[in-house]
Amino acid sequence: MRVARAQPEKIDFSAGDITDGGDLVDLSPSDTGERSTLRLRAPVRVAATARLTLANPLETPAVFRARCEGHGLLGAPTLTLPAKGSGAYEVTYSPLVAGTTRGSVSFTHDILGEFWYPATLVAEEAPVEEAPAAA
Repeated sequence: MRVARAQPEKIDFSAGDITDGGDLVDLSPSDTGERSTLRLRAPVRVAATARLTLANPLETPAVFRARCEGHGLLGAPTLTLPAKGSGAYEVTYSPLVAGTTRGSVSFTHDILGEFWYPATLVAEEAPVEEAPAAA
């Protein structure tokens, strides 16, 4: 497989209940594979989002196949980046059951290779809400 060098990429967490997995990670497809771990935390039945920003070093647009694995982890099936440009991939964590699980977000491109982010997914118990007393 031919490999090109990519520009740095960034991970932005846009919800206060997601813990940071890192600010800036050097994305070099020549060393494809595992990247920094995403640590996502949300109460049960509450959605939280993380945004992964990737850069395309190629002279042509790049379409990555994206895959989210893990209970409550959702994202689009592809990410298209313009030539020599960057774009964001949004991951939503929306757990339905309390507990800690593992997951991952991976990206695959025929030229740039495959890389992934392991994820630690923590779903906290939702606060107890008392129903108003019946009259």
